[in-house]
Amino acid sequence: MSGAHLLLPEGQRYYDSLREQPRFDPSITPAEWRKGRLSQMPKLVLPEHVREPVDATVPAEETGTEVPLRIYAPKGDNPAVPVLVYFHGGGFVGGNLNSHAQIAANYCEYAQAVVIAVDYPLAPKHPFPAAVEASWSALRWAAANAERYGGDPERLAVVGESAGGNLTLVMGLLAKQREQPHLIQALVSLCPVVDAADMTRQSYKDFCDDEFEPKAQIEATSEDCHPPSSSLQRWTY
Repeated sequence: MSGAHLLLPEGQRYYDSLREQPRFDPSITPAEWRKGRLSQMPKLVLPEHVREPVDATVPAEETGTEVPLRIYAPKGDNPAVPVLVYFHGGGFVGGNLNSHAQIAANYCEYAQAVVIAVDYPLAPKHPFPAAVEASWSALRWAAANAERYGGDPERLAVVGESAGGNLTLVMGLLAKQREQPHLIQALVSLCPVVDAADMTRQSYKDFCDDEFEPKAQIEATSEDCHPPSSSLQRWTY
């Protein structure tokens, strides 16, 4: 990584570990990519102050499917704590409740919040906007059911990284468009994909790392997930 983009020592160690993973192979299928990435994920080590997670499902109203969720809650008899609805990364074609379990559990530990991790449907089997509508259903369920797990729905935030960062921002837009802005009190979007229709923008040139996540990988996962660019540009999100 160039000197222009400095990381804390902990971040540099994590970045270096990611670079040791197998490089992108355009000949493999999304299913093969998911299997390979899952095999590299460490087993969840539950933090000291986090209860055993519990699973739930919520109907995705627009797609007629069910969305798996995993709920992490802090230990102790605390008054109602904040709620984080968490969307994992993975280019819209990878990731699930197991692959990002440690991240979700750590959010619960360090934020002392109820974390509701969302296993949204993946492309190419479920192309855009399946993940969006499933995530919206999960968000509404979280707001309606957070109190069952010790959460305060009036202190609900949405957080996600990469593809999940995109979904985080989209949830904010949908809450406004669908006249339910009260659902979300905060948005935390980490390294989000915010424009899949135009990959010639300067940020792709400046920050795309061919050693870690080559542009070809981003383009391939985008093609799996999204309709043609013309349709995407017309989409109201």
